[in-house]
Amino acid sequence: MTYLTVLPKAEMDVGRHWCSPVELNAYDKDPTLTQFEQEGLQALSQSQRRWGDSGRDGARRIRDALRRLLDPVEDALALVPGRHSDRDMAAAALLRACQREGCAYWGWSSEVWRHILGRTQAQFFCENGPLVDGAGRQYLIAVAYLLGCFRQVRLLGNFDRVALARKVFGLQAVDAALKPVQESLSGWGYAAGKNTGLMSTVCEALLLNQSPRLDDLTAEGLDEFRRGCSVCRRSHFLQLSRALAALGFLDEPLGVATPNPPAGSSPPAVQDEIDGEWVGWVHRWESTSTLAPNTRRGNRTALLKAGRWLHACHPAVTSPSQ
Repeated sequence: MTYLTVLPKAEMDVGRHWCSPVELNAYDKDPTLTQFEQEGLQALSQSQRRWGDSGRDGARRIRDALRRLLDPVEDALALVPGRHSDRDMAAAALLRACQREGCAYWGWSSEVWRHILGRTQAQFFCENGPLVDGAGRQYLIAVAYLLGCFRQVRLLGNFDRVALARKVFGLQAVDAALKPVQESLSGWGYAAGKNTGLMSTVCEALLLNQSPRLDDLTAEGLDEFRRGCSVCRRSHFLQLSRALAALGFLDEPLGVATPNPPAGSSPPAVQDEIDGEWVGWVHRWESTSTLAPNTRRGNRTALLKAGRWLHACHPAVTSPSQ
């Protein structure tokens, strides 16, 4: 018998913040394993096959013995798009980890979860053995997130944030968040649709904020999220904040102390995404041009946009003479 309870849409829409679509209060979260469960886990861990070495009948007995542990995992995985075999692999791997830890996953500390999920893909394989593959890690992370057991995704190193966000929040919700960010930045000359680093950062922000909604993000939260990031990801958080400010979700972008620019004006260009020689040409033109100040600023923005596009698509072109 499954305990899956998906919250009605009207209930999910109450308040601004996302909550897991799995009804977490429906489960027995006692971390202590019963004798029956210990025996089932022992049989599972000693086998060379996913659900035991005794065929279908043996697999059924093991699954029945572990029903209290298995139901929440399968309920969460039922909400995650993907192949049944990948979801089944993740469920078996998580139960085997319960045997190694000597308690149900509800009682695992953050550090235990981090060890099971792996700080790297290589560590995940080392910890979980030959019965898992690369896809299993994403499904296990999604289960931990949906069950509210572990959501500190930044502690797990490099992995596909966009894929995980879509597993957790759903394809439609994630794409609804990515699209306006892409459109805003593309209007300023960023190749946002092809910038996988930027889209990864957007999804990381959604996952850390535990909501797929852009209007749940705050300047304080984004500033906290970008601390400790690589230089590249910090610049992506800055770009995201600019898009959110343009969309009306933030009063001003991160790192900007001056009032918001007048309506219709463009945000300052990020010149570290443009070849230095091109930037030098633009500065020399601006300093010698006799055009009106507003016209010079508009042309400078257009020239820097062209330089950003060249740097992304034709990096060998670094000066107007080319």
